[in-house]
Amino acid sequence: MPDKTFDVVVAGGGSKGLITAMYLAKYGGMSVGIFERLHEIGGAWCASEPAPGFIGDTCSTEIWPWYHKATELDFPDFFEKGAEIVYGEVSQAVAFQEDDSCLVFYHPSADTTRERTVESIARFSEKDADLYMKLSEIWSGGLRDAMIQMKYNPIPPPGMLSPFLELITDPKILEIIDPDIIAMSVMDAGKVAWESEEMVSYVLRRWSSGGIDPNEPGFGIVMYTFPLEFPEAGGTRGGSHNTAHAAHKILLEHGAKFFTGHEVNKVLLENGTAVGVKLADGSEIRARKLVLANMDPQQLCLKLIGRENLPSDIIKKIEGLESWRACGSWFQWALREPPEYKSAKWNPDVGDSTMLILSHRNHEHHLKEYEYRSKGRLIPEPVFMIYQHPYDKTRYPDGRWVGLSESPETFATALTEEEWKQYRTDHAEYVIDTWSKYAPNVNWDNVIDYQPQSPYDLAGRLTNMAPNGNWICIDPIPSQLGANRPIPEMADHRTPINNLYATGVAWGMDLAASSTQGYTCYKSIAEDLDLRKPWEEQGRSW
Repeated sequence: MPDKTFDVVVAGGGSKGLITAMYLAKYGGMSVGIFERLHEIGGAWCASEPAPGFIGDTCSTEIWPWYHKATELDFPDFFEKGAEIVYGEVSQAVAFQEDDSCLVFYHPSADTTRERTVESIARFSEKDADLYMKLSEIWSGGLRDAMIQMKYNPIPPPGMLSPFLELITDPKILEIIDPDIIAMSVMDAGKVAWESEEMVSYVLRRWSSGGIDPNEPGFGIVMYTFPLEFPEAGGTRGGSHNTAHAAHKILLEHGAKFFTGHEVNKVLLENGTAVGVKLADGSEIRARKLVLANMDPQQLCLKLIGRENLPSDIIKKIEGLESWRACGSWFQWALREPPEYKSAKWNPDVGDSTMLILSHRNHEHHLKEYEYRSKGRLIPEPVFMIYQHPYDKTRYPDGRWVGLSESPETFATALTEEEWKQYRTDHAEYVIDTWSKYAPNVNWDNVIDYQPQSPYDLAGRLTNMAPNGNWICIDPIPSQLGANRPIPEMADHRTPINNLYATGVAWGMDLAASSTQGYTCYKSIAEDLDLRKPWEEQGRSW
């Protein structure tokens, strides 16, 4: 392609980079050129068709109302253009194999007083139901807002409490929660926080998606927060790829140019300053003001910048990043009829949940799952989750069903290509066999088709998740969280190279395909270049 020049050159068209580019184009008034290796933009905002007419989310399927909170305010037509989030009455549920009972969390829009959820919990423990109601009042009384501030503001420096931690250490709140739980592991915190095995089982499975050892100290607070935060989930109308469409439309309106099928190989440097990028075909794209990299820190530093252009201590930290824990499989399923769960006799709403865990009460099983993945071995009989959006009729033909199963798994490089090829078949058999124990009408006769995606497949599709197929690029361990994510020197999206900024899921406080890191990246750029700050114009604290 002919050489071009833009104010901003974006290397990688993933979700975070698209958001930063939207702000730079609208509020920075800059010309933007976006260069993406794949044939389409969006990154984790992607979709698939397990069968014709069935729309599935390949990656980002569970969407929370705070996902695009700032973007929704600063781009009022973002939802109208495709990023609209829709919700059902039931958000989360757990079906237990031992007795076909279930725990159901209703969406706050359908359970404004939380009474329906509390009633579900009370069937297992009145004490837990009472605690949940008290925690709900704390959540709506400020804890939720503190969480949003934490996600949409720059990472506080080491030693400074985030708004979230400031609030939960308030003496009034400490009358309800045990302060010692903050330093505990999730497994130990479960023994303190909740009386019922069912509540603990729910949090343990949700926690294992991040790949953290349930015995890792310092994460105990999630035993309180997960049952409050996660039940607010819904989905993007028509599939999460519509969010990428919305970003695309807004960027086009502000003059941005897109170049798919154009891989960036190098950042062009002059006197320690980024001045553009070099593409795989040899073309050089110049940047008048800045280069934005939307990728994992390893690819950025070791490939695009180059070891020779960075201090040795930075290189050592980048090479030392761990990225093998948060791996798993997403299998898309198209069914002739919706699953009919035996647990519906306990609560008829269980089958309508956005996310349903097919679980049991064996908490030690989660420890064993982590042990297997840490040794590079396939997890036998993983506890998996079923995602669906039955309230979004645009996703599937009338009377049919589409959704995905998510299973924790070992990392991609642990097995050979041939072993992963066999896994696609073996795991599909396991899912159908296990699923049928909870919903007898789920069998191969009910399956129209399916689309397997193992950690190996994910690593091959999205290079920022390579080589291990890590959903969140780098593991959320204490040394790689908060002001340390991805490393302290780049936690604020600034890199050691002048005019080179970076964003992606490996940055920030939100480990998901939301708008947050794209927004906080723009905040750093706006501070450096004295650009418009819509949050100040609107009087927002974030």
